[in-house]
Amino acid sequence: MMLAEAWSGVRAGVVRADGTVGDMFNLFAVPPRSQLLTPAIHSGRWLRDDDAEGVVIGSGVLKSDPGLKTGQALQLSMDGRALSLRIVGIIDSGPEPVAFVSQRALAAWRGQDLASLLLVKAAARDEDGQLDLVRRLRDAFERQGMVVASSQLLSEERQSIEDHLQMVVSFLGGMAG
Repeated sequence: MMLAEAWSGVRAGVVRADGTVGDMFNLFAVPPRSQLLTPAIHSGRWLRDDDAEGVVIGSGVLKSDPGLKTGQALQLSMDGRALSLRIVGIIDSGPEPVAFVSQRALAAWRGQDLASLLLVKAAARDEDGQLDLVRRLRDAFERQGMVVASSQLLSEERQSIEDHLQMVVSFLGGMAG
């Protein structure tokens, strides 16, 4: 293993002016100086250590809430509770709606600082080596009484996205014919 970071995550939705909640997306609490995430900043900036109320939203969130802008106040609904934040940046997230806050901000809102995700950069570049690392990590967590709900290689995530894009292309091709 070359590098590992513990992240937290929760499902969130934008609370709109009329009180309704928009589409839900993943909100990740990340170390502001993450070595595993290098986002392409579209506007504003990335999170800082002292960002207790800052949020960086992915461009995918703008599909359902296109009026969001850097500097704007934003209220998110998570687990039926509201969290007031300010958009400090917008990143290119592709089609995936996602947002990021500091670990400090999510821990203060939750009243606890617990990780729910472990991101690992493996030294092994081949799939067999990476799967072996996943098995060893799962075994180590289970020996400590920690249940691992799922694990996924980045290559599997990429394949899933490619499969979805292929379905869209096939669908569009069928409509044209």
